[in-house]
Amino acid sequence: MRVSPIDHPFLRRTAFDGGMSDEEHNGIALTFGLLFFGSGLFFVVGTWGAYHRDTSLLSVGQRAEAQVVALERIRDSGQDGSSDHLVRYRITLPDGSVVEKQAGLDRSFWQSLKVGGPIEVVYDPDQPRNGFPVGGGVTSLFIVWLATVFGSVFALGGLSLLVVLAKRFARRLRGAT
Repeated sequence: MRVSPIDHPFLRRTAFDGGMSDEEHNGIALTFGLLFFGSGLFFVVGTWGAYHRDTSLLSVGQRAEAQVVALERIRDSGQDGSSDHLVRYRITLPDGSVVEKQAGLDRSFWQSLKVGGPIEVVYDPDQPRNGFPVGGGVTSLFIVWLATVFGSVFALGGLSLLVVLAKRFARRLRGAT
């Protein structure tokens, strides 16, 4: 006698699933589907938004020389440690006001800086807190596409889970009538 996958003893309610009902399983699946879809979509849209903002700022923003206030190394995360190097810099704007910011840099750029030394930055004259060191920011199209693929996998995984749940729900509605 052949056992269908749905009636397989391992897939029946056991201590493994805590004896949860189908509705509880569907609720958990719905939560994960929405979470994956939403976070993937947020990741893709956020990455492209940052890319657009930073590349626009590079082309039309105000460039200035800032002073390096501090160089920080948070932790070494491997061979390149690219996301763990921070620079804190201070820029004096044309109106005399001072803005102090912090930005993450890749290791080689970070190592070329000295505390008290200069660093070229680009900023929005209307909102001077919106800026970054030239050579930083989200300006690499390769990284943006890589993030798009990663975020899309999450979003599509969540969407496929939601589609499966919708089909299951529709099947139940047809069976109930």
